[in-house]
Amino acid sequence: MSKKYNLQGISKNKVLEKPILKPAYNIGLFFPFLIKETSPYSPVRRYQFVYDMYEGMKIAKEELEKEGIKIKFYAFDTERNDTTIRQLVQKQMNSEIDLIIGPMYPHNIKSLSALSEAKKINIVNPFGNDATILQSNPYTFTAEATYQTEGVKTAEFAMKNFAGKKAFVYYGRNLEDSLSAYSHKETLEKANYQVLIRSINSKNIYQKFVSDINSISKTDTAHLFISSKEESVALNLLGATQSARKIFPIIAPDTWLSFEQIPYEKFQFSGVYFFATNFIRTNSHSKNFKKEYITRTNMIPSKFAYLGYEMMYYFGKVLAKHGVNFQDAIKLQSYDRGKMMIGFDFTNSNDNQSIAISKFTDGVLEIVNIPIISIESLQDEDTD
Repeated sequence: MSKKYNLQGISKNKVLEKPILKPAYNIGLFFPFLIKETSPYSPVRRYQFVYDMYEGMKIAKEELEKEGIKIKFYAFDTERNDTTIRQLVQKQMNSEIDLIIGPMYPHNIKSLSALSEAKKINIVNPFGNDATILQSNPYTFTAEATYQTEGVKTAEFAMKNFAGKKAFVYYGRNLEDSLSAYSHKETLEKANYQVLIRSINSKNIYQKFVSDINSISKTDTAHLFISSKEESVALNLLGATQSARKIFPIIAPDTWLSFEQIPYEKFQFSGVYFFATNFIRTNSHSKNFKKEYITRTNMIPSKFAYLGYEMMYYFGKVLAKHGVNFQDAIKLQSYDRGKMMIGFDFTNSNDNQSIAISKFTDGVLEIVNIPIISIESLQDEDTD
């Protein structure tokens, strides 16, 4: 039987372990590089996002070293294979790894956890995924919010910013869709909201949207939360609101921004808010990073390159401040604004509690929920 840990609370009165600080920190990168399948003559690798993230991390590593924080990378190819990971774990049992980053895919977490638990090494998985990956190992963290946290944070935003105590929640066919949807619903219900939740399928989507919207009286108001990345869902919902001539706040994933059939003007007119874990702000930091990345690789940085940089820079600073045993201290640390993205907040949690919520204003997509900036992050910060 797997062990269960209480990952929720760290009392502010808890006496923390003395930080184990080091002159240099060894970071094990357990990534699916798939070197055996990668041709040095091909400009595009099968798992290009892994190499993008790695390049972003290297840029952050160099910046940390300029600040006096020394980082050493030890890269391991997991081949996205549990057997390979278990072999790597056995070989590294006597190593001096201070932090593990990886393994990218949630189904590989369990194999890597053996090394983490045996040596009490923290693991940071770059992606949020399902919160269940955090339940068997108290040393596991995710650099992005889990699907469940997306639901909670969007609900908290709605309660704070939208009128009315009624909501319609819809989710698509994928597991992550239902996880964030039910999390949104349960958070609202705790605040005595009236919530209707529906699974979206291809049958009569438009009619269902119209029926739900028309059920809202002229004297009432509500918001709509949509957890689906399908363009047909977005088209039918926006069409239904236009047909009903009713505008209600809509919260949807930022993947909707890539839909070719929907102009941005329609999102602005329809009052759509987008939630994302990897929103990239336009400021001097992101402009300089893009320039440096192109110089190094002759490629435009993907969102994974930005995430690699932000993740490495943040956890490098955490190691320097709280040492290799940062797992409790990080939960008492206040929100830290990222240089180019939404930032990090592990308050009483093992997954990043920060998600970006944005909307169009005068044709410009802007984040509308950046929290109070931490004192440490005010240095050299410019306006987004």
